[in-house]
Parts: sequence; C-alpha cells; structure tokens
Amino acid sequence: MTDLVTRIQQDIKPIIESMDCELWGVRWQARLLQVFIEKNDGIKIEDCAAVSRELTAYFDVEDLIPDRYQLEVSSPGLDCILFTFAQYEKHLGQQVKLLLKAPYEGQRQFKGILFDTHKENDEIVLRCNEDEFLFPFDLIEQAHLVPCF
Repeated sequence: MTDLVTRIQQDIKPIIESMDCELWGVRWQARLLQVFIEKNDGIKIEDCAAVSRELTAYFDVEDLIPDRYQLEVSSPGLDCILFTFAQYEKHLGQQVKLLLKAPYEGQRQFKGILFDTHKENDEIVLRCNEDEFLFPFDLIEQAHLVPCF
C-alpha cells in the first residue's frame, strides 16, 4: 500500500498546488483515503470541498485505486500528523507524540519536545523530561503534534 500512497502523493501534488494549497500528507487506512492540505492563511471548508471535487474527478478518470474507497480532504489540524522530515524541522520546540515501528528500550510510544533534527543522518532528537532520545526518521511509524492550550 506504501507504493500506492507514494504514487497518489506524486499525482495529486500538482493538482493541489494549482489550487493555491500545499499537500501536507496522505494517509490510507481501511479504504479511507485521507488527504491533508495546508495554506499560509489557513484552510477553509471551501478549500477542502474544491480540492475534494478535483481529486474525485481525477481518481475517477485515472482509476488509481482498485477498490472502493472514501475520500476525506481536510486541514492537518492542531494535532497534525508529521509526514516529512521538513515538517519535523518546522515544528522544533513543540510537543510531539511518537509511535515507533519497533520498541526502543521496551516501549513504542514517546511524548516529549521535538528538540532538534540531524538532517545529515535523517534523525530527530526528542527531549522527554531530562532524557534526550535520538530516533532515525525511518524508525518512526507516526508522529502527532500535541496541542498546548
């Protein structure tokens, strides 16, 4: 399914950019295709509806997805998922919740401050209380921002 998500991302990125939006990320879960879009001045419901119409038409013509699916277009939200290394770099100093692909020191979930990134090694530094953890980017299954109010 990773290849399908990668292909979808590559195909829809120019469509979304032509609508003055940025593709934040794509997630496929149990026949639900989630497309997250962003804009400098924020996403409105009209943006989501317009992008949804364009993508639906595109997918109908291209027939990329072999099975039935539901398309959901939305903003990343306050607790957004971080998809790319650049998104991690953009959110330094913010609290994140990580889920690792495999346990590290007996656990897969970590919550802390996104302290630093090491682009040369594709690693992130997470500060949890007094401890700092260095995680390779490809070891992270999913990461969310934790909203602070």
